[in-house]
Amino acid sequence: MSESTNKLKKITEFWCSQSYKKTMFFNTLKEEKLSKLQAAQFHYNAEIVIQNTLESMKEAGKSSEMLGEEDLSDFFKMKVVEETGHDKWAKEDYLKLGLTTDEKLQLSLSSGALKLINKLHQMARFSPFSMLAYVFFGEYHYTIIGPEVAELYESSVKTSSSLVHSHGVLDVEHVKEDIKAIDKLMPDGDTFKKAQQDLIECMNYQIEFYNEVCKIIVSKEDIKNEKRISA
Repeated sequence: MSESTNKLKKITEFWCSQSYKKTMFFNTLKEEKLSKLQAAQFHYNAEIVIQNTLESMKEAGKSSEMLGEEDLSDFFKMKVVEETGHDKWAKEDYLKLGLTTDEKLQLSLSSGALKLINKLHQMARFSPFSMLAYVFFGEYHYTIIGPEVAELYESSVKTSSSLVHSHGVLDVEHVKEDIKAIDKLMPDGDTFKKAQQDLIECMNYQIEFYNEVCKIIVSKEDIKNEKRISA
């Protein structure tokens, strides 16, 4: 394993064990208090982020080709094939929650998710090696937190998340591909330093998104349920 891969692994593991565990989303899950509407907001945002990640990987493939990085371009093309359709998991997850029309109107793209999306498109166009680092993070962090989140989500919302469960399983093999690509393709020096900086920025936006998900106003039904539990 290259030094670059090792550093990215450590950054991701720290994010999972420290930063993520402090988010409102994780702690609300752990307390089994995630509302139906909050769960829907999470999956609604995830759907849009996944759609834009796919578009960003397509862009990264093209920009890599323009830079003469054919192997990197091929890597992104492979990832696009792997990830296509995953946004449908997120959509199915929030649709099966049975939201009312009024509740659906409350779903919106969080500022953290929007910042992340804009950053991904920027990296794809101008810094495809940063996009490589993000792809690794995106898949590796799911293998770490996925199983626990899937279990907590089911306990809290009383239904499963296909998005979380499937990524937690499939990304185990995908991470192996990512590591091979980083070991082979990631340059040292300034390019890797920028990849690290860009990744940390993306991680911060993701934390912002995870906190904002839980700030959505709970539904009237959730409030009724909360009162019954309190009583």
